[in-house]
Amino acid sequence: MNWITRELFFIPLLLILTTVAGQAQKKIRLTNQETGKEFFLTEGMRISYLLKDKSKSRIGILDKIDSDTITVNNELVAIVTLKSIGQKKKGSGFGSFILGGFGSAIFFSAFTREEDPCPNCQTVSVEGEGLSAMGKALAVVGGATMMVLSAKSAVKNSLRDIQTKWELDIVE
Repeated sequence: MNWITRELFFIPLLLILTTVAGQAQKKIRLTNQETGKEFFLTEGMRISYLLKDKSKSRIGILDKIDSDTITVNNELVAIVTLKSIGQKKKGSGFGSFILGGFGSAIFFSAFTREEDPCPNCQTVSVEGEGLSAMGKALAVVGGATMMVLSAKSAVKNSLRDIQTKWELDIVE
C-alpha cells in the first residue's frame, strides 16, 4: 500500500471511531421550565451540587452518569437527593470579581470631578471639551460592559435549582 491509500483508509476509520465513542457518553440535560433553555453536563466536567439535606455545596469532577445516580469524585450520589446542580469553571469566581471591580472603577471614574492641580495658575487648555466627553463616554460604556460580563459569568456558573425552576433528564 502506498501512503495515499493508507491515509485514505485510516482517516475515515478514525472519524468513525471518534463519532461512535462520542455517542456512547450519557449527559445530564437541565431544562428551564419557564423559558425552555437547556444546559448539558457531561462526564469529565467540573460541577457543583447541593444535596437536599446539606447546606453546603460540593464541587467535583463528574465521573459517571447512570439513570438514577451520578458519581462525583468517586462518591455515589442519588439524583433524587439533589437539590441543585450546575457547571463550575475553575477560577470563575475570582475572574468575575476582578472584572466587576475594574469595570466599576472605570465606570465611576467618568463621573468624578478632576481637581485643578494649580488653582492659582493661569493655564492654557489644549484639550477640547469634545475629546473629554468622548473619553467619559468610552469609560461609561467600557465599565458597564465589564460589569455586565462579570454578572453574566457569575450567573452562568451558579447552581440550577432542580426542584422548582429546572428539570433534570438523563440523555444518551
